[in-house]
Amino acid sequence: MKQLWLHQRLMTALKHLNTLTVALRWLDLDAYGHVGNSRYYDLMTDARVALLGAEAVLTDRTKQYVVAESGCRFLQPLHYPGKVIVKQFCKKLGNSSFTLGYEFSMESDPETLCAEGFVVIVSYDAKLKKAVRVPEVIRSLLA
Repeated sequence: MKQLWLHQRLMTALKHLNTLTVALRWLDLDAYGHVGNSRYYDLMTDARVALLGAEAVLTDRTKQYVVAESGCRFLQPLHYPGKVIVKQFCKKLGNSSFTLGYEFSMESDPETLCAEGFVVIVSYDAKLKKAVRVPEVIRSLLA
């Protein structure tokens, strides 16, 4: 399996799509007092929905956007209380899939990378039951 990790200096060369700033909650913490790993995936989903939902592309029920692969590398803990900055980038745009990259940092120290993640999304036609070309509305958003 090929490595899809994106280092901070590489991310800046990619197309920046959007940035979310989200207040961390006490319930985001795990038993060790760290922000739990599942919360990072929730934040990546929130960033995707903010991006794709803004273009109203999720309303076409014949097209689905399926997560084919995802990952997150944890570098520094996110701290409660505080706000996390989630930056989203387009890493790759293929025929029927696209890869988004993410950077996580604290608002109190935005220069320190706390985590980096990625998700590979496949454009899927539920009726045909196969991968299909990424629609133009999304291609123009990501290109």
